[in-house]
Amino acid sequence: MALHAFFQKHLNNPGDPKIENVTLFSEEELRVTPTGQYMTSLKAPETMFSLNVKYSEEVLKKLQSEKQSDAYFYDDIACKAKSLSGYCEPILSRDYIFSGRHWRGDIAVEKYLLKGTGNYYIPVLRLLPTDKRNGKTILLMDDQGKASAAAQGGIADKLVQKGYQVILPDMNGYGELGGGFTTGDATIYGVPLNVWYTGLLTGKSPLAIRVEDTKIITDFIKTLGSPGPVTGIATGVLTSDLLHSAVINNEFAQIALINPLFSYQSIVLEKNYQPKYVMSTMPGIIGKYDLPDIVTALYPLKICIINPVNSLDEMIDSSIFDRSFADAKKKYGNSQNLVVGFKENNVFSRLERWLD
Repeated sequence: MALHAFFQKHLNNPGDPKIENVTLFSEEELRVTPTGQYMTSLKAPETMFSLNVKYSEEVLKKLQSEKQSDAYFYDDIACKAKSLSGYCEPILSRDYIFSGRHWRGDIAVEKYLLKGTGNYYIPVLRLLPTDKRNGKTILLMDDQGKASAAAQGGIADKLVQKGYQVILPDMNGYGELGGGFTTGDATIYGVPLNVWYTGLLTGKSPLAIRVEDTKIITDFIKTLGSPGPVTGIATGVLTSDLLHSAVINNEFAQIALINPLFSYQSIVLEKNYQPKYVMSTMPGIIGKYDLPDIVTALYPLKICIINPVNSLDEMIDSSIFDRSFADAKKKYGNSQNLVVGFKENNVFSRLERWLD
């Protein structure tokens, strides 16, 4: 009753705040159709999915026309990415905490905490070979978390054995920074879509937060006095984040994408898409640009794409890739700066050849 009175007073609503007993309608009385479902009762010719497909096909046609008519389309990708995602240049406070070191054979494993863009710290591992260093640094963003990548025999372990310094963060929503939001009415296959909806309301997507944090991490790498350029490598869902980081901040000498989603378009046109891919999208992006467009805009940056997948998390073949990346392939031409491997059984071997 006090709550009713509060709103009546401050919203200037008339009425009596007293709680009254009322008779509610039954579930059957509330139903407009026999089953309570538009689709099953009225044999609806359209669904939300089919309507979305029709809308998406229209805006995608306009997008294709814009690419052909606007000579500066690819020059504007970074600006569009910032605006649509809600990206803001992070404050580089260099508030870093060294939290320990241990040895694993001939590898030094250092632990750091970096102040993120919000009220949290980004846990980071720095893996260093004790000898035979090649002077090169790799930032590895693994959507299974840094612990998976850092495990003995894992990709980071193999890279360190080749002489690379490897920086392994847990990005926001993954690893140590994951979990805690895995329950609720919009958690599907363990993906907390309410987090994405919150980004919709606040104007800052989860992708934007991770791109900002990537800027903080690359700044941290500079403080280590590491010689040579930085290579960015990402796996799975985080490949979309790495692409956006590269086009927005231009921090990498080269990037490699392992099992990347090949396009956002594949999400909206697939009824049963894997919801995990939504977490690296942003509202309103369909019809503005797509992931292949970022690759085109990054020319002549060296890019390696290994085992691209669709929104069902299934590997695609070269014909699908070639259609979606036609402009990128045309831009790169015969240059070896864009390398693609399909259905590679030994991912590290393919990556190693590219790095060499």
